[in-house]
Amino acid sequence: MNHRLYKAFSIVLGLLLVNLLLFTACKKDTTTYEISGQIYDPQLKINVSNVHVSLKASKIQSGVYNPSYIEIQSINTTSDGTYSFTVEHENVAGYRLDFTKEKYFESSLDIKTVDVQNNGNTGMRLDFIPIAEIKLIVKNTSPQASNDKIQFRFSNVSVKGKDCWTNTPIIGVGPNYTYSKTGQVTGNKKLFLEWTVTKNGNQHIYKDTIESEAFKMISYNINY
Repeated sequence: MNHRLYKAFSIVLGLLLVNLLLFTACKKDTTTYEISGQIYDPQLKINVSNVHVSLKASKIQSGVYNPSYIEIQSINTTSDGTYSFTVEHENVAGYRLDFTKEKYFESSLDIKTVDVQNNGNTGMRLDFIPIAEIKLIVKNTSPQASNDKIQFRFSNVSVKGKDCWTNTPIIGVGPNYTYSKTGQVTGNKKLFLEWTVTKNGNQHIYKDTIESEAFKMISYNINY
């Protein structure tokens, strides 16, 4: 009886071992890819730590392309400004990296799936721009006539956003014209301000340079 039980047990154990070997042989290794890089502040000339990096993917599900990017991983940059993600091979139309940190302009980077799978997106360096603010106050302090006119603008603004200064001229007319605005610009950069004043048919052109300071606000007055 014991011999029969031992024989039956041996047969069951053998079948289990065969199934385990078949399962192991059929199991495929998962292919992975790396997406990595470094965040650099070209104005302050430093690597930027503690930047929140969100990795998103636009996936293809059941053969249908989904245009929305969904976060699949997130991380903060290390003390030397580096980050690294490992992603598994899957049906993805594309990837997107979003970078955010207080007092810096937000930034995004779209990556093609083929570039990720060819390991073309490792060690990338992204320039991350610090925010500064300029408060510009313009006032007609010597009114001459109802058609007094001023036109002013920054000529070399390079960042964009709803709270940013632009290169578009601003025109003010009248003896009591005043203007005040606080706008964002690139930190630690020389900005060129130019304005033209017209009074009693005479036109005068002025220029000045304002050096912004990262993470701080500078006030500038134009009294004409």
